[in-house]
Amino acid sequence: MNVPGAGFMVNLFVTEEEAREVRESMEENKRLMACLDAEIARAKAALEELKIQRSAAQKLLESNSAPSDTEVKVIREIINSKELQMDQLEGEVAEARAALNALIGRRAEVVMESGPSSNALDEFDFDIDGARSVLNGLLTERDQIHEALEAHRALLSPIRRIPPEVLGEIFVHCLPRDSFIQAAVDRCPLLLTQISSNWRSVALATPSLWTSIEKRWIARSGSCPLSFSIEESITKDYHKEGMTTSATVLDLYAPHYHRWRAIRLQYQDWRIDTGFLKLPCDVPPQTLESLHLARDFWQTAEYNQLSLMLSAPRLQNCTWVSNTDLGTFHAPFPQLTTLLLERPLVAEDFMHILCEGAKIQLCQFFVLASAASNLTPPTSLFVLRHNLRSLDLTADLFGPLFSQLELPSLTHISLRRFDVIGPHPRPGLAAPGIYVAADEVEMLFGATQPRRHGHFSRTDDRLPSPRLPLTRKAHPY
Repeated sequence: MNVPGAGFMVNLFVTEEEAREVRESMEENKRLMACLDAEIARAKAALEELKIQRSAAQKLLESNSAPSDTEVKVIREIINSKELQMDQLEGEVAEARAALNALIGRRAEVVMESGPSSNALDEFDFDIDGARSVLNGLLTERDQIHEALEAHRALLSPIRRIPPEVLGEIFVHCLPRDSFIQAAVDRCPLLLTQISSNWRSVALATPSLWTSIEKRWIARSGSCPLSFSIEESITKDYHKEGMTTSATVLDLYAPHYHRWRAIRLQYQDWRIDTGFLKLPCDVPPQTLESLHLARDFWQTAEYNQLSLMLSAPRLQNCTWVSNTDLGTFHAPFPQLTTLLLERPLVAEDFMHILCEGAKIQLCQFFVLASAASNLTPPTSLFVLRHNLRSLDLTADLFGPLFSQLELPSLTHISLRRFDVIGPHPRPGLAAPGIYVAADEVEMLFGATQPRRHGHFSRTDDRLPSPRLPLTRKAHPY
């Protein structure tokens, strides 16, 4: 089949001039399409940018942070847009209200002319219900826009640009003039912590807001056990006469000594008075169950009160962070279930504590191979079988310790190895590159476990029972 050439087809249907015009028109259309595509792309990009900006503005609505210059520009544009919508809606509301009033007026005229039983009233009632529905919808929309408008106006409030230090000083001036401030959620300082996350952070970071303790809370607790925490951050070098110290705070709780249940006392400087000498010196706190004490050194004059607290009949959890030897106070190891010690012990003391503390389930120890011992160690010829479930151990030699332990109930173990011991070491000061030897881990578990330099840790409900050579005899404790 013979197909005529392009020139023949052009000559057959259109002239050369017409063909040229068609081609020019097509090229022009292509250019127009390209321009439209570019405009659409720019419009889409602008829309995405607007969405991002509005999203940023929305996030600002949920905080008390100051907007940036770019965000201020976007917020002003949103405010202008909302104001235009409000003006338009006010006009529509006025028209809808006028239409409703007109319908109600005409209905009243019909009632007067034809009586309340006129058939025309049904149509009026239908129209009035529709007009009311339209008016209510416009009023709801107006209220929503008004709420959004006020919220965006609040974003430009000068208080958002006040530095935190100045804001904190303003908060201090909001405090009541009372010597002791009532701890109420609708009064400062507690009220300031409920406004926003930013205000809460500023309030919590302003110490002057929290210098008063509501003694009434303690009194209102009746005969219930008390739990409290006191952290002393003052050092002797910066201590001034008249400053509120932990001893002053402890004085508030001293009359309720017999109701202490869980206490946490931490001291920055051992030279500052703790207030312990004002505590009872003849009877332990009968309800004390948990005791956390952290102080570099304890004064000899405080030993009696410390001994009484450590001999509390219900004490189960004890944390001792100090360079003063806990063995000095004859702690009640047999009744403890949790014991956390940071002071280094000799291996003999470690075994002695485990031997006495048969109920201990969770413990943390720092054990050295040799040092002066204050406790009489049990014989080293036996293997101690203990029902520990969690062991956090820092030591310089693990082999001798593990060869004397059998821990069938252990589900969590954390090990740290020390080769270089400085004065008064603590577990957090391990030198890099120190590791737990593989043979020591195998001695405890009977198989090689995953390990890493400086630290070995494992938690597993199916942790294999630590086992020892069968030639050793288990201690019958």
